[in-house]
Amino acid sequence: MYVQIVCQSLRGKATAGLAQEARHLADHLGLSPAGMRTLGWQMEAVDTATGVLHALPGGAT
Repeated sequence: MYVQIVCQSLRGKATAGLAQEARHLADHLGLSPAGMRTLGWQMEAVDTATGVLHALPGGAT
């Protein structure tokens, strides 16, 4: 359902209500930063000057 609504929105065929529903679904599915936080994802700190992550998952470099 989410993909159908997003595709309709990109083609300009979705109503404002459907676009709002897509935003809500994105949050519930964890496809937005707010949704990711709700699901327990942790955002790693990034050095804004260099763009380097301070800690990568699993110790990757």
